Amino acid sequence: GACVAASCVGVEYGLIYPTIYPYLRELGTHPTVLAGVAAAAFSLAKTAAFVPLGAAADRWGPRRPAVIAFLVASIGNVYYFAAARPLDVVIARAVVGLGSSVTGVLLGVVGSGDGDDSTMRRKRDLRLAVFNGTSLLAVLAGPGLAALFSFLPEGEHERYGVDAYSAPGLFLAALALLCAVWACLALPATPPAQRCSRQVGEAVIERNVSVKP
Repeated sequence: GACVAASCVGVEYGLIYPTIYPYLRELGTHPTVLAGVAAAAFSLAKTAAFVPLGAAADRWGPRRPAVIAFLVASIGNVYYFAAARPLDVVIARAVVGLGSSVTGVLLGVVGSGDGDDSTMRRKRDLRLAVFNGTSLLAVLAGPGLAALFSFLPEGEHERYGVDAYSAPGLFLAALALLCAVWACLALPATPPAQRCSRQVGEAVIERNVSVKP
């Protein structure tokens, strides 16, 4: 589940960047400069949010930070879809960048486990490989989705303001919202340290019970 959710986050790299330039050109002037600014705003916001979101996951568990991050990403993508001027696109990409830092929380969930146990270590390495592999495949799938959206009607034939350039925002908002629902249902609500201590305590109790005459 975490791999699929991370893929939903990663697919926007290949979906947004082929369409953001014509989208900015449609909204106003200087699309080349603003496309670079939007990309930088996304990356800076994502980088800045990694540590605070990871600290929140360590303190309260991964569920709440992940749900909040996915909701932020969904809001940012709706803003991107509804942008009326180039500055809206830049701000929306920064908001989505904050939400996309959820990949750090998901990576922590996938990589959790007892590092001293060889079997758990092998399983963790496999999970991390699958996590990174699916994220890269999602990036490759993005241009294909952009090609599908290119068949949407434009100009006077479009409906509800949805065209090949704004539709990716609406699509990614729906994906992020679905991921928020998944995170609420599937991710642990307690921090890793509390889960480990509880598991150790249960193991000690079971051992003590088993050795009783």
